[in-house]
Amino acid sequence: MNWPVLRVALLVIVVINAHAGDAAKLNILFLFSDDQRADAIAALGNGRVRTPNLDRLVSRGTTFTRAYCMGAMQGAVCVPSRAMLMTGRSLFRIHEQLKEQETWPERFAAAGWRTFITGKWHNGAASVP
Repeated sequence: MNWPVLRVALLVIVVINAHAGDAAKLNILFLFSDDQRADAIAALGNGRVRTPNLDRLVSRGTTFTRAYCMGAMQGAVCVPSRAMLMTGRSLFRIHEQLKEQETWPERFAAAGWRTFITGKWHNGAASVP
């Protein structure tokens, strides 16, 4: 059993159940931005920037305010950061290309959810089945 993925999937399910009575009708939008500081959203405490659309999402959803990147074994910190996020594994327990490592979107797809990914992705085609 892949315990790290199960833990992340369980966390997402707990959040879903806390915010909705009928999970079958619930849409989940997971935004993971690249090169954005933690204090770059007005709703999260920055009084100098205006981010009305992100502020609305923050007010209606769940925000992870204590997620930290452990670093990288290469120059591009974003690649292992995405791999850690998608698997729930720590830096020293991931393969950056996600080979033979299950992700929580894969678990959602296996449970009947339609999943979609777009944007910057350097973990390789094999990591998006």
